[in-house]
Amino acid sequence: MAACLNCGRDLSPRAVACPQCGEPGPAAVPAGAAAGYPPPPPASPVHQPGSVGSVMAAVPRTEPFAIASIVCAVANFFGIFLIGSILGIVFGKIAQKNIAQNPSLEGSGLARMGIIIGWVGLGLLIVFLVLAVGVLGVFSSSTESDVPARLIIPD
Repeated sequence: MAACLNCGRDLSPRAVACPQCGEPGPAAVPAGAAAGYPPPPPASPVHQPGSVGSVMAAVPRTEPFAIASIVCAVANFFGIFLIGSILGIVFGKIAQKNIAQNPSLEGSGLARMGIIIGWVGLGLLIVFLVLAVGVLGVFSSSTESDVPARLIIPD
């Protein structure tokens, strides 16, 4: 049995602290570690071939902004007109920057397509707005003399 260095009480070798004075016991400092230093980090797990860890380590990571870019750009055509295009372009540019900084990331094609679809959607929206203003301008420029006040039906 070990004795407490502070009060001398007998301690179990597995005691983390002395129950009488609270001084750290023999099990408080891991074997091979010096007092006052943090314990060494655990060894990295060795993945067996075919295990989930080995499969996940082998799968490349896709940049999340690239996925968000293509989703926003496609959502542009389903009702989120201006916001979807702008977010698709912005997220695509952010994804391209992140992929350039970290070559282990994938998704450069998704980011590129998000930017292209975002610009196409923005261009189509501008064309639609110009046509709508033109059509509304034609119909609102007519005068009262061009439109009959009432329809006269002969008896």
